[in-house]
Amino acid sequence: MANESAPAVVRKTATALAGSAASAGHPSTAKSTVSTTAAPATARVIFSTDRETLEGEVRIDTYRASGPGGQHVNKTNSAIRITHEASGVVVIAQDSSSQFRNKETAFERLIEKLKKRNHVPKKRLATKPTRASKERRIEGKKTRAVVKSNRSKKVVDD
Repeated sequence: MANESAPAVVRKTATALAGSAASAGHPSTAKSTVSTTAAPATARVIFSTDRETLEGEVRIDTYRASGPGGQHVNKTNSAIRITHEASGVVVIAQDSSSQFRNKETAFERLIEKLKKRNHVPKKRLATKPTRASKERRIEGKKTRAVVKSNRSKKVVDD
């Protein structure tokens, strides 16, 4: 039995398309070996939702907001795009004409998304069906069987 906590190593052979000394003839004759390490399926990364920590982990981009607002919107870089590098979560805020308010809104949205990602659902416990539910299921099967058997019966009129 293999150790489930150890990462699995997958070895693949890929055709080397780049020219090398070994592949002087045909490009498909040269082979290279690529090793990849797969992370265990049970590993979950918990992301920090603390504002001070997040400010160091994100990339903040500013750009011109789109939509209504006239000339002022077209001249100011008030929209904010925050990219959380570790998780790949991207949030934008261009609701306000103030870059500061958009930054606050974007951080609130980012924290909300990371909290959803961090949520670990409880493991479901298998429960035994009650006797009444078994009886209802069996009764339903019986009525459906009668309906289906009536479909196949042909009525002969003389």
